[in-house]
Amino acid sequence: KQFLDGSDTFSVNLFDGTERPALGILGRVSGRDGDKLAKTDLTQSLVDGTPVIDQARVILACRKAYVGPLAPEGIRDPEVEPRNYSGADAGNYHTMYVGYVERVLVAD
Repeated sequence: KQFLDGSDTFSVNLFDGTERPALGILGRVSGRDGDKLAKTDLTQSLVDGTPVIDQARVILACRKAYVGPLAPEGIRDPEVEPRNYSGADAGNYHTMYVGYVERVLVAD
């Protein structure tokens, strides 16, 4: 989040499923504790100055259009709030990022 907040651009990287174990590590390990990408076999490069994962099948290079807190009154799925925002996480809503897709890259 710190890196995302510090930049005007971001990427959305889509995979075909073969990278599932590495993506699981990225989902479980905090980037605050070190370089979590180094704990996987994935590699990173830059597209127009924006970090992307080289093994992605489709990459959306985006420019930020809006950043703001997720509004609880906008949550429509009744399972989302108790699953994600209860106990110690009560009231600690995610930040929503909306971007313009500037470039689409598709792997061969």
